[in-house]
Amino acid sequence: MVVLAGLVLLGVAALVVMCVLSSIKTIGPTEVGLVTKRFGLGKLGDDNPIALKGEAGYQAKLLMPGLRFKLWPMGSPSASEADRVTIHEYPQGPKCPTLPALPV
Repeated sequence: MVVLAGLVLLGVAALVVMCVLSSIKTIGPTEVGLVTKRFGLGKLGDDNPIALKGEAGYQAKLLMPGLRFKLWPMGSPSASEADRVTIHEYPQGPKCPTLPALPV
């Protein structure tokens, strides 16, 4: 009986640890999080690809680099998820020569 109670307690502890670990998301220093809301109050119009008023779809707010915690599987009633998008930085081209000022 004690062994069974210990196994049940171990199973519950393992479930809690898995839930907490799957709730932590990391966004790297060269990435941003693109938030996609799966459920929303309104429907996104055909002419607007980004949700501005809480509709389901790609949200206008981006997540900056760092650790994010959203308790899985609960979270808010309007569940959302974040995709990581890599930011590319391109070097600046050569500078244009400056011209002398024209006399007035």
